[in-house]
Formats: sequence, C-alpha cells, structure tokens
Amino acid sequence: MKKRDRWLMTAALTVGVLTFAAGCGRQEETKPASASQSAVEEAEDDTSETSGTLSQEEEGKTQGTETVSVMTGIVLDAAMNSIVIQNQEYPDGIIFSKEDSAASFTDGLTLGLDATLFYTGRIQGDDTTETEVVLVRDGRDGDDGLAAFLVSGTVSAVSGEELTVEADDKTEVTVKRGSELMELEGEPQEGDLVTVLYSCPESGTEQKQAELIR
Repeated sequence: MKKRDRWLMTAALTVGVLTFAAGCGRQEETKPASASQSAVEEAEDDTSETSGTLSQEEEGKTQGTETVSVMTGIVLDAAMNSIVIQNQEYPDGIIFSKEDSAASFTDGLTLGLDATLFYTGRIQGDDTTETEVVLVRDGRDGDDGLAAFLVSGTVSAVSGEELTVEADDKTEVTVKRGSELMELEGEPQEGDLVTVLYSCPESGTEQKQAELIR
C-alpha cells in the first residue's frame, strides 16, 4: 500500500508540473499576439492623428489642382527659349527652357534682374529637362515663401476683384485678381474654359492670388 501511495503521489506531482509548464507556455505564446495588437492599435492612432493633415501637394490634388514649384533668383543669362537663374542653391546658375511659357517683366528681361520662375515637373540635380516653365516674372517681396498651383476648369463666377473656377471634380477655387498676366483675348466670362496659375503664402493657402489666366 505504501509503494502504491508513493506512486500515486509521484504521478499527481508530475501531472501538476506538466500542467503548470503548459500554462506558462500558453502565456508566452499569447504575448506576441498582444504586442502585435498593440502595434496595430498604435498604427491606427497614428493614422487617425495624421489623416486630417494634408501636405500642400495632397491638398492641391484633392482640390482638383496641380502643384507648381517656385524658384527665385537673379537672371544670369537669357535667350529666346531659355533662361539661367542664379541663387544660393545654384551659384553657377541653372538653365530652364522657357519655350511656350508666359513672361511678365515691367522693364523687359535683362541680366541681373530679380526673377521668380514657376514650373512643373522635377529637377534632377541640375537637369531641368523634365520640367516645364509656366511663368517667369519680376521678383517681388515675399516670393521666397510662396506656394503655387494650377487649376483648370470652367469660370463659375467672375468680377474685377475675384475669379472662381470649377474644376472637373466639381470643386471650386476662388482667386484674387489685380496683378495677374492675362493671356485671353478678352476678360474672362462665366462659362469660359480657363487655366489659372495662382500663388499663396506657404503659411496660408486660403490667400490665393492669380498669377496667370490663360
């Protein structure tokens, strides 16, 4: 009887140890799942925090517009279809093709002139072959802090002070007028199809100023 009792006690202890070990194993296996769930929750929190903040480029796309880059500098050289801009980033100058671009200079395009250039596309190093210049004009105070966009669509409202364009995605963009370059045969009218280049301070995209209407 004693041997049998000892055997039963040993068996019971063995089962208890195995059960405890199995329980720990299950706890360790659930930890990664818990950590993964936490990571997913953190990612969802990050997404919810950033989803309401759009970059200017994303904002432009959601409003049916195209982002335009702005470069300021001094005219180092110029020809009929090209212009060289010199600034701190390009001390030796960077050349752009300005074929089919608009130009607005009070006293003409001269060397040494402060200029502001609006272009689409990307610069690769100092290669500008993938860019397209939209407008070159006299430089103005505050141009270093400008953001710019293009919007194409139908004129839905117009006055001497403002112009509203309804883009293809049915969003409307209203810009202030007064110092823009006009490339239309006459004043824009409701129903006209137009393309507008407009700028605004980087700190406030609600202050839209027309630069070019064509």
